[in-house]
Order: sequence, then structure tokens, then C-alpha cells
Amino acid sequence: MGTLSTRPAEALPGFTLPVLARNRSIRDALAEVRSRLGRMALSEEEITTVEVVLAEVMNNVAEHAYAWRRDGEMILGLRQTREGILVSVTDEGRPMPDDELPFGDRLDPTVPIEEMPEGGFGWLIIRQLARDVSYLRENGVNQLSFRVAVGWRPD
Repeated sequence: MGTLSTRPAEALPGFTLPVLARNRSIRDALAEVRSRLGRMALSEEEITTVEVVLAEVMNNVAEHAYAWRRDGEMILGLRQTREGILVSVTDEGRPMPDDELPFGDRLDPTVPIEEMPEGGFGWLIIRQLARDVSYLRENGVNQLSFRVAVGWRPD
């Protein structure tokens, strides 16, 4: 997986974390991100927002791009700017369907809660909480980037 280790550092300076496509590794990465975000003068609510988006993204990569393959790896990169937290996630798993970002399923308020599907809302959550979401597949590498608009305070 040599191509993954250099891409995020070139594309997004800042801290990067290698994350295996496994539940434990994802949980550990989220704890590490939470710790580092805590040093960036963000509120607890802002940190939780970033964490929710990252959890959805990383679980999608693990479940869909790698189908929970034990050797699947993603590289997570984060950088704080005045516009928020810029995030990149790269992996060498399967591409997005039709090489496009999913829209995410919308809730139908007329459906009784016990009849609602258990999943399928991850991309809806990501799109509600993140900005400038983009996806590119190049040379067998999925590249997802987005911004979470937190931490910026007008002067």
C-alpha cells in the first residue's frame, strides 16, 4: 500500500493517521482525533461534530470500500484553518458507485419509526454536517475531502 502513505501529506499538510478498516482501529483513530482537536480551542459540540462526520466516513470506507477486509487501510489527514477543519481520507478500496458521492437517504416522516430502515443515513449526516465534500478516484485510490465549519470566530 505504498501509494497511500505519501498522498495525504502532499495533498493536506497537517497531522495524518493511518487507520485499518476495523472497528477497533476506527475507534482508536477517533479517540486520537478527539484528543488532538481538544488542543485546537474547539468547543465540545464542535469536536463532537467532527467526530460524527469522521466516524460515518471511516465506517463507510471499512464497510463498503473494503467490505471489512482485514488488510484494508485508509489515511486520515486533518488541518485546522480559519474556515474550519479540512479533512482528507484516502483508501485503495472499491470505488464509490458510479464514481460519485451518494446523496444519502432522506427520512420519510410518514413512515412509522418501527418500519424505518436501520441504516442508510450516513451520507445524509455527512452532507448535513460537512461542507465542500468532494470525491475523486485516481490510479486506484479513493480521495475524499471535506471541511467541517467549526472553530472559526469572526474578529
